[in-house]
Amino acid sequence: AFGPAMMQPMNMLSGLQGLTAPATSMLSGLTLPQQVTRTAASVDPATGRAGGDIDREGRVAGGLPPGVASENKLQKDTILAARAVSAAFPEIKDIGGYRQDSLHWHPDGQAIDVMIPNPTSAEGKALGNQVLAFTLRHASQFDINHVIWQQRMYYKDGTSEAMGDRGDPTQNHMDHVHIATNGGGYPQGGEVYSLEP
Repeated sequence: AFGPAMMQPMNMLSGLQGLTAPATSMLSGLTLPQQVTRTAASVDPATGRAGGDIDREGRVAGGLPPGVASENKLQKDTILAARAVSAAFPEIKDIGGYRQDSLHWHPDGQAIDVMIPNPTSAEGKALGNQVLAFTLRHASQFDINHVIWQQRMYYKDGTSEAMGDRGDPTQNHMDHVHIATNGGGYPQGGEVYSLEP
């Protein structure tokens, strides 16, 4: 369980190397490739046809297809986050979702774990930072409750807190970005998941 004794309030981006938080963009300061990776992942906003793109800036309109995460027992806001992360970061090959846990986030379908390849490398840490920044940039659309990466919990209001040591890299979120949403209810069928450009 998280509690005030285990956390120290700080600015949400203070622990991320090279990442700044100007009002204009949560992604400024990140080193992104010269060519931002784009994948066919949506309905093209210009034509309304399948095959539109999403990029790491989150520019997309239309429906996002299922990504690498199982959507079984996930709530709608969590599904949107999973699909958007999958589309924006094709190098992510594993996103966990529903599972039993002592906290309600995963069992209630309100959380995903975005597993970062080679998380101890400079490239892995940079990728985790990019996933974190992308998620926080879309925090309102995903209805984020919190995001955890590298033993810090981030909130959509711009604050973050250090977490106490849980004893191993996975429990300390050193190898994955944990994204928890407020849920949005369970799908009823026919939902279209999209990000606003």
